[in-house]
Amino acid sequence: MAERAGRMLSSPPAHDKGANGLPSGRPDEPQDCPDTFEMPIENYYTQAPEGVRFSRRQASDFAKRIAGDFNPLHDQDAKLFCVPGDLLFSLVCSRYGISQRMRFTFSGMVGDGVPLQLPETAGDRLLLTDSEGKEYLKVDRDGDHSSDPILISALTTRYVQFSGRTFPDILVPLM
Repeated sequence: MAERAGRMLSSPPAHDKGANGLPSGRPDEPQDCPDTFEMPIENYYTQAPEGVRFSRRQASDFAKRIAGDFNPLHDQDAKLFCVPGDLLFSLVCSRYGISQRMRFTFSGMVGDGVPLQLPETAGDRLLLTDSEGKEYLKVDRDGDHSSDPILISALTTRYVQFSGRTFPDILVPLM
């Protein structure tokens, strides 16, 4: 898996970069994935003693700047707000690596400032819960595993950029 991805990344296309290092262009235009790791995931959460927290601003910035996701649930000022699932996906992959088969099951909306407990080590199943044990995300995984940061960043960046476009391009017309 890593070898195949390595070949794909060996001669990336050139991109015009904006001031923030991300591809330039309008937010409504599809963007190519940056050719290097451009998504410093650490900017989009805060590690606190009680767990990982996401502020409205961090989550909304991730949705807009990284994923190109303009779902109103991810607006910083929205009355009903939740942390984007793509941000949780990216955090899990960056912390625990990726596996050949992964299944993410979201079971709750993470609100502003809710501290999530992340396991110290990863097994075949990961659970993200709050301090009261409420489950928000379950990840089942098996098969070959990689902790290669270049592969993980390429996969997560491309995935969240694709996923962020599904709301305006696919879901909104169906509503």
